[in-house]
Formats: sequence, structure tokens, C-alpha cells
Amino acid sequence: CGWVLTKIASSYRWHLTRAAFTSRRSSAIALTRLHAKNADRFRDLCMAQGGAFLKVGQLLSARPDLLPTVWVDSLSRLQDDAPPVPIEEILEVLEEELGGKVEELFLHFEREPLAAASIGQVHRASLLDGREVAVKVQRPGVGETIELDMELLCMFLEGTKSMLPPTDYDTIVREVKKLIREELDYERERRHTARAAAFFGEDQRISAPMPVAEYCSPRVLTTEMACGEKITTALDRLKNCLLYTSPSPRDLSTS
Repeated sequence: CGWVLTKIASSYRWHLTRAAFTSRRSSAIALTRLHAKNADRFRDLCMAQGGAFLKVGQLLSARPDLLPTVWVDSLSRLQDDAPPVPIEEILEVLEEELGGKVEELFLHFEREPLAAASIGQVHRASLLDGREVAVKVQRPGVGETIELDMELLCMFLEGTKSMLPPTDYDTIVREVKKLIREELDYERERRHTARAAAFFGEDQRISAPMPVAEYCSPRVLTTEMACGEKITTALDRLKNCLLYTSPSPRDLSTS
């Protein structure tokens, strides 16, 4: 991964050198092509490395104020394309954390994940009492590699920020590190999830799943199953609904 980051940073430095000897138009065209090539390079690296790389890629995909559009477009694929961990590795973590064989712990445990993310992945399961639950298991080894990943990313940023819009990158890096470290803390997430479930418990309009404490650990978070949909899907549906129901300019002019 260090080699890929070096190639990206070096390509931008080489572009700055060449730009001094070419026209402004030629330089702009070359930079656009370079952005597209490097965005794909970084996206593929995030997919291959997982961990902090994947998380940072996902965060950057929502920051058009920091990155060129082509980077944002390329990295946006990381929101849905996190590669799942092989089930054998997930079960090893699960059984080690909960202290038993999966067949003894669950009535049913689906081998195919419901979702895979940068830090962990979620599987549908049934407890021995029949309750449907969602089990989030941390990726094996992610805690040990996350710090190294973030140091490499900081070094990469130092080599490329001359090509990015001027801003307070030190603060951004500090907040990203804090966010990623907090996502590794499943005990903290369990407490926040339980607090949210208790707060909304009397509101019939909101479904907030309660953690199942005896099936939680520092690397496993089990909650009641709550059906829902991705926030971007809901927002797109709402947007389409508003467009469909909004009056046309002609209607407004005749009202």
C-alpha cells in the first residue's frame, strides 16, 4: 500500500514540474486525467486494505469541498462495495468473544452478511429463545492495523495537499483519527445504542433496537433486529416524491 500512495503523491509532484513548461489549458487537461487515474488507484487500495483506508475513503466520498469531483465520484463506490470477511474468520472472532460455538449460541446464524463495512460486518441470526437479532462482528486484526494505516494516510496527505483546496487539514486529520478509534469501541457503541433505545422506547413512530447485553463484547455488538432502509435510499425517494408533487411554474402562474 505504501508503494501505491507513493505513486499517487509522486505523480502529482511530477505534474507540477511539467505544468511549468506547458500551456495552462494542456496542464488543466492533464490534471483532470491524473485526478481520474489516481482516484481509481486510491479507491482500489481502500478496497484491498480495508480498515482505516476503507473508512477514510468512505468519509472522503462525502467531502466535495476537499476533493475534486472525480475523486468523490470514484470513492462513492466504497459506500456499498466493502468486501466481506470470509465467514470462517468471522465465526472465529464471534466464538472467541462470546465463549462458545456458534451452534450453541444461536438457533440460526446466517453465513451471508447483511452488510459489510470498514470496521465490521453484520449477520442476521436467531437467539435460542427465537428472537431475531443483528450481530455485528469486528473484522479480524483491524484494531492492530488501524494505527499504521492512519500514519500512512497522514504521510500521503502531506505529499498531496498542495494539489487540494487550502483548509485546516490538521484539524480534519485529528477528527478522522478520533472517529475511527471510536468506531473500534463496540462497548461505547453498545452504551449509546441502549441509551437511544431507552429514549425512543415510548415513541411508536421510531424503532430503535435494544442491544442484547449477554451477546455483546469488545468486538461483538448484538441488537434486536429492526427493519429499515439506507438513508440515501430514503432521501432519494423523498426527493422524487417532492418533485412529483411540486406544482409546475405554469401552475403557480395561474394560481
